[in-house]
Formats: sequence, C-alpha cells, structure tokens
Amino acid sequence: MSEYHHSPASLSALVALCERIEAEAPHLHIKGLYEFPRPFIKVKDTLHGIVVGFSSEDELVTYLHITARKRA
Repeated sequence: MSEYHHSPASLSALVALCERIEAEAPHLHIKGLYEFPRPFIKVKDTLHGIVVGFSSEDELVTYLHITARKRA
C-alpha cells in the first residue's frame, strides 16, 4: 500500500492560492484548508450553490474557465 506524503511547500502553495481566491474571486468563499488525505481547499461557490475542492492552481483555473463558459 502506498502513502501520499505532502511537503510543506504544497501547503504553502495552497495558502497562497487561498489568498488569491479571496482577492480575485469574491463569489468563492473559503471553507477550509485540509491536509488529509492530501492537501486541498474546500470552497463554496455562491453563484452556483455548490461546494468544490481544489488541490492546485490548475484545478482552480480550469473550474473558473468552465463556470465562466456556462455564464456566457
């Protein structure tokens, strides 16, 4: 059985991502930063009424592109 070990760098990257979300996406509300089973951010999207999780900036960017297309 393999275990996933995260580095402090991954947590610091997610802290920076939380700050970016708060500054650039006011419709996304940070609900928490979790370390287990792997680091991720729990976010509530108030425009779409759903809760989502992001473990990287790439996931956030993809989500924002997809939801922007649905609004257009």
